[in-house]
Amino acid sequence: MNYLLPYALGVVQDIFRAYPQGFPLQLEVGEFVNYAMGQFQKRYRRLELARSQSLKEIEQIALETDEGDA
Repeated sequence: MNYLLPYALGVVQDIFRAYPQGFPLQLEVGEFVNYAMGQFQKRYRRLELARSQSLKEIEQIALETDEGDA
C-alpha cells in the first residue's frame, strides 16, 4: 500500500497547483497533507487488522465503528 501514498498526496498537491496565486480562504497545503496522511494511516491500519479477521468480524466492527473514528 505504501506505493499508493505518493498518489494520494499528489492529489492534494494538484489541487493547490490549480491556484498559483494562492488557495482561496488562505488554506495551507500542510493542513491538507496532514489530513490526507492521517486518513491514509487509518485506512492502512484498518486493512492490516482485517487480514487476521473473518468477514463476519469485519462487518461487525464496521457496524459498531463510527466512520469518523476508524
